[in-house]
Amino acid sequence: MTPFRRLSVVVLGMHRNGTSAVAGTAVRLGLAPPKTMLPPSPDNPGGFYESAMIAGLNQWLLRNAGCEWHDCLSFDTNRLSVALRADMLNMGLEIVREEFAGAPAFVVKDPRLCLTLPLWLPALHAAGATVSVLLVIRHPNEAVCSLVRRDKIPESAVASLWLHYMLEAERVTRALPRAVIAYDDL
Repeated sequence: MTPFRRLSVVVLGMHRNGTSAVAGTAVRLGLAPPKTMLPPSPDNPGGFYESAMIAGLNQWLLRNAGCEWHDCLSFDTNRLSVALRADMLNMGLEIVREEFAGAPAFVVKDPRLCLTLPLWLPALHAAGATVSVLLVIRHPNEAVCSLVRRDKIPESAVASLWLHYMLEAERVTRALPRAVIAYDDL
């Protein structure tokens, strides 16, 4: 394994929690953004600061487990096959190398990382990065209302998703250096 010589700051939180604003702030403070960022959209004109490649691999992982970002309550990284986990390590490591090249400190952000981070940690470590986490919290009503407007998903389903994402993010980061950022305080 490569000795740690880089810093990866992972921004975690449910969709519409303010993770883009936090990741953008981290970039303005000097962390490297991903090379292939998702483009801004009408619902997020400031941009996502999110790697299209990381988002794509996370989507692939969820689909291979029979899930989607909005239908993931049954997703469990421990149920994935050994072969799928090995593929994830190889693809994840390649993505980290491509997206962040030799950056000494970089930001990684995708809301699905709340669910998939345990699969990304070996790839980040293999790329020589230590991992610290910024966990972004926003009042659930604000995030839920925003998702209901954007995606037309029933409020009851979105509320369950918000809780699932946030509890998973808290659980999978217990052993990592982390800070909690309230969106309202940003």
